Amino acid sequence: MRMPFMGPSGAEVTALAQDLLDRFGAQAREEAQHLQNVAVTMGSPRNRNLYRRVAKEIEKRSQHGRSSPRMVDPAREAVEGR
Repeated sequence: MRMPFMGPSGAEVTALAQDLLDRFGAQAREEAQHLQNVAVTMGSPRNRNLYRRVAKEIEKRSQHGRSSPRMVDPAREAVEGR
């Protein structure tokens, strides 16, 4: 069992990062940083840590997306005539 003073779990960080990416797309990292600032204002160290880690996870995913080769969808290319 994870103790509350230990911070958010990796699964919680991953799930929240995916949720923010789904909702905000390219602006997900900025939204995580905004939520981190809100947590600081409200005096919530756990949420501040959570959103800091989420912002890092989103940044890591976006860097990975830029470095990985583009996935080609054959059906889409057939429609577009490439």
